[in-house]
Amino acid sequence: MMSKLNKFFLFFFLLVSFLFSMDIQVNVDGKKYDSKLEIVNGKGYLNVEDIASFYDAEISYGMVSKTVLFTLKKGEVEFKANSNTVLVNSKKILFKKEAKIMNGTFYVPLGFVLSRYFMNASGYKTIWSYDEKFLKLVSPSRKKKIDRQEESPPRKSKPLQKKLEYLPQSQISKESKALKVSPLNTQESRVTKLDIIVIDAGHGGKDPGAIARSGALEKDLNLALAKKLANILEKKYKKKVILTRDTDVFIPLRGRTKIGNANNADLFVSIHANANKNKSRKGFEIYFLSERASDDEAAEVAQFENAVISYEEELEADVNTILWSMTLNEYINESSEVSFFINDAVETNIVKHNNRGVKQAGFTVLKGAKMPAVLVEVGYITNIHDLAFMSSNTFKNKMAEAIAEGIVDYEKNLNTR
Repeated sequence: MMSKLNKFFLFFFLLVSFLFSMDIQVNVDGKKYDSKLEIVNGKGYLNVEDIASFYDAEISYGMVSKTVLFTLKKGEVEFKANSNTVLVNSKKILFKKEAKIMNGTFYVPLGFVLSRYFMNASGYKTIWSYDEKFLKLVSPSRKKKIDRQEESPPRKSKPLQKKLEYLPQSQISKESKALKVSPLNTQESRVTKLDIIVIDAGHGGKDPGAIARSGALEKDLNLALAKKLANILEKKYKKKVILTRDTDVFIPLRGRTKIGNANNADLFVSIHANANKNKSRKGFEIYFLSERASDDEAAEVAQFENAVISYEEELEADVNTILWSMTLNEYINESSEVSFFINDAVETNIVKHNNRGVKQAGFTVLKGAKMPAVLVEVGYITNIHDLAFMSSNTFKNKMAEAIAEGIVDYEKNLNTR
């Protein structure tokens, strides 16, 4: 039997965890507001009255049905308390996180506010910064005005020294020195279309990546999914796709993004499977580059993936290469956006697979990329259920389709700005 004292502490713990709130800043077309993000079981929720104010929306409540309807600039979105079904212009959308009523106030998941569904209905581009706890809303008219004021020259196509479908290990260091990467050039070139996409199958060759108890190797799962994703992007969406490897070979971390840079790629996607001593940990995650990890778990993942460098026999020591490897991706905002679109597509289309969301950390494989770059952790190879999923052709096909859909959704959003 649980003592009264223990019951009190349990109740107090649950109450504190349920009602924990975080101060955030909101920027709407340059105007700043203070707000709060309620944290429930690690998930963020926004007050509907605040949302209506930020998005200049009308709201109406269904007291009996426990619903709230947002009438936004470009559509209507209806949430129902304790339900993961959302109506967007009367179309049902399943979302993993439920809307909630807490202390008599209606709250909706931050994740859905950041989704393409809400952005399309609201007419605002919405960006959430994990580092700064900062929510930014930009309307199309404001975005065009900012672009005119801060416009930088579009990226010019440079003649390629060599078309790199794949670089054998023996050529990596030679090719790297020939590229003359300039890490100090921080002038940003805006990507407006995804013509060339690099898909990177993590690990390979002498680097197996994570190893499951069954003996399954991460490098094999990564390559199988990368090939499926490349095939969908090429055949269904008519994209030019370059695989950093299409066989079981080892490629140094810095050599992977250099393949993208050498081919003037518009997007870099690195495919991985996660691992952890905690065998119960499971689910999909997607990362973009930041030297400051979003949490301790993200830092652990980056540390594991960066350990690949121990397999690299020849580390280039010239100053230019060292500076290049330290340079953060110039396209952090774009990388963040791609991450949310892919995460949204995966969460919507693969409902039975746990989704751990968008995170950020200092992945070496993403550094120096002259394009938006993200790293996908499809699932945990150390979790028996995730491993069964990832070993299934059906799951691989669904995951590849979802990632591809997220990429294309991001591209469509580029053209509506």
